[in-house]
This record gives sequence, structure tokens and C-alpha cells, in this order.
Amino acid sequence: MSSWRIPVKVRWMMAGASFLLPVTIALIIRIILTPPSTERSSEKAATQPCDSTRFTNTCGPDTLCLAGECRALRVEDRAGTPCSEYSCRGDMECFRGACTPSEELPLAPPACQDSETLIRSLQRECATDLLADETPLTSCSREHLQRLTRNGPLERRIYELTDTFTVHFPAGEPRSIGARYERAQEALIEDLSGRMEQLQGAKTILIFGRASPHTGNDRVNFELADRRARTVAGAVAQAVAQAVAQAPADDAASPPRIIDWSLDSKTPLDLGVLQKAINSPPLAWSNTDLPRLREFFSGALSHDELLADEIHGFQDLVKQVVFVAPLPCDGTEYFPRASLPPTGSPTGQQP
Repeated sequence: MSSWRIPVKVRWMMAGASFLLPVTIALIIRIILTPPSTERSSEKAATQPCDSTRFTNTCGPDTLCLAGECRALRVEDRAGTPCSEYSCRGDMECFRGACTPSEELPLAPPACQDSETLIRSLQRECATDLLADETPLTSCSREHLQRLTRNGPLERRIYELTDTFTVHFPAGEPRSIGARYERAQEALIEDLSGRMEQLQGAKTILIFGRASPHTGNDRVNFELADRRARTVAGAVAQAVAQAVAQAPADDAASPPRIIDWSLDSKTPLDLGVLQKAINSPPLAWSNTDLPRLREFFSGALSHDELLADEIHGFQDLVKQVVFVAPLPCDGTEYFPRASLPPTGSPTGQQP
């Protein structure tokens, strides 16, 4: 009886399978016994959408819901470790590029909340110009602020601040140094004593001059605006110095940084917006103009109520102005992040 012989090709296939079988079994066992990669889990979670309005974390471990997306975190647990926002452990905050314990944070006082948006905006813009990550307002130069005022919303943000007030000048004033100038300067310094609480409590005072587009030419108007800004800055510095000299030694504080600049007349002021935005009573280089100006800024005198034969003269008086914005912060403080609103409450308050 002839024996059945396995074909050579089949025998080679069986030999190959017998060699691969142990390797295949080993790979299967390794896959089963190896725990899932946390990094891969985090990456997968980071691609998932989430609800950033909930207090509970809807993402996986080592992830946080930011702007509607789960994002993987590298949690730093040592003070002084370089960081980015949200990368420090719960009892620390990322401040000036380093994890900082909460008790060491220089918290911004409540008075700074009104100017937080402006301060952050100026910090970003000046830091970009200086090729830096962060910078206090004291690093912003006249040139920085002049460019930002001309090309952005800086001007309107400044005169919408609660403590911003205005100083108005008649046409052609202030003129060259002399007895008349000195009398007007002394009167302005005396008037500034009524704003000393805001001025002396400020860390930075922004002062910028504007020119009226109705008279002269751009060069003359710019020179006048610049002269007015420097005149007011000098008066503010003297008024603050006098107040500091009269204060008890224990209450004396460092004088604020005063930054002044000016803008030409190419960008006209909107009198209606200005009238609604300025909350503080105005000051003037000539006290004879004060009653009319106060009537206008209080809302008692509207733009439409001005007589036709005096409207342009009064518009010029309003627009020949220097804005003074005392800021109680200078960008070196820590502004706490806003809390997330509870789920189901559109106002952010518990029902």
C-alpha cells in the first residue's frame, strides 16, 4: 500500500506557521497585559469637545476643558517652575511665567478692575513692540502709546475709565512761558488738589493731548496738543509732589509714573460719545470756560442746544483737550481669573 505524501509546498507553509505561532501568541499576551498609555488617552481626550460652563471636569485625567475642548495638561508641582496658564497645581498660579504660591501673589486691588482690560491690552501691545513675553506699563514709551492711540481703540478705552478727567484749553493756549502762563499753571495745580485721592493713589498716570481739527493746520495743532499734554503733566507732577511733601512720613508713597503723549487732529473726536463717557467734572486752563464746560459734561447742555453762531467755537474748546487717566495698577499685579458660571444659570448666579 503506497503512503500518502504531503506536497513540498504545503510542508513549507506548515513549517512557517509553526515558526510564527509562538511569536504571534507572545504579541497577543503583551497587548493584553500592557496597561493603556496615559499619554494616548490624554491625546484622545484632547480631541473631544466638552462643556466649559460646568464646574465638574467633563474630560479625562490630566486634562481640562478650555474653550469647549479637552486639553492635555502638564501639571507643575514646584514653585518657581516655568509654566503657562493652567499648568500649575491647584494651590499655585502661573504668574510672570513661573508657578507662584497663592499667598505670594500680588493681588490687584478691587479699584483695578475698572482698568484691567486697558492694562492687559497695553501690556500685550508694548510687550510685542519690545519683543518680550510680559512687560509692566512703565516699559511703555510715548512712541508706543502715540501709535496705539492713533491706530486702535486706546483713546476711547482711556476716557471711558471711571477716574478719567479732562483739562480744556482756549485756542492757541498755552502760550510761551511768562507771568500769564505761571498764573494759569498755579491755578491748575490748585484745581488738581480736588483730584488728589485718585492721583496720589495711582501707580501710573496716562496723559494725552488732543487738538481741534477746525483751526490751524496739522503741524500747529500737533505742537499745541503736545505742549498742552506736557503742561498738564508738569502740573500733575507738582500737585502730587506737594501732597506727598505735606503727608506724614509714614503715609508717603512712591510717586506715580506719568506718561504723556499727544495726537494730531486727523482723527476727530465724537462730542456725543465724549459727553456720555466722561464722568468727572472738567478742569480748564481758563476758569471763565468752566461753567459752560461743566454744563455740557453734566448733560444739562446738549449738542443740539448750542446756538449756531457759537457751536464751532465751543466744539473747539471741548476738543482742545488733555485727558488724564490715573491707574491704580501698573501691570505688575495679579488679576484673578473669572469664575466659571454654574450650569443652567445664564446670569452666573445660583437660583
